[in-house]
Amino acid sequence: MNVWPLNFRLDKKEILDIENKSFEFPYEEDDFMDAFRFGRASGGIYRQDKKINGFIIYEFRRKSVYLWNLAVHPDHRRQGIGASLVNKLVRNASSLRDRIIIEIRETNLPAQLFLRKQGFKATKILKNFYDETPEDAYKMELKLNYKKYFHK
Repeated sequence: MNVWPLNFRLDKKEILDIENKSFEFPYEEDDFMDAFRFGRASGGIYRQDKKINGFIIYEFRRKSVYLWNLAVHPDHRRQGIGASLVNKLVRNASSLRDRIIIEIRETNLPAQLFLRKQGFKATKILKNFYDETPEDAYKMELKLNYKKYFHK
């Protein structure tokens, strides 16, 4: 498998490059540092030919996993990288938490469609969710099933 643990200090340059190429309102280095500073966030990278092509950042909460960020380099999309990252998270989280949660911009249709394909469902509309724009977000959830992933 090409999914490895993320080390932001070592992988920072490639992560920020993918982030900036992927989002209209990308997170900045300080945002990432804040997430990792107190050990709240964890993550994974998809490495191929010694290059990072995608990453996932998440946080284990009391009953759920909060999917903080997921991005694949534009040159490597639609190759199963995002699905591999989500699948690794699902396998790691299924025995520990009951669901994965993420908020998606209402205008980010590709992400919504991708997440639906991974089994996520929109559960709530979050009005004026973002600071930069008056845009709404969709709260999407994936219910986890321990038996589905570990008892085949």
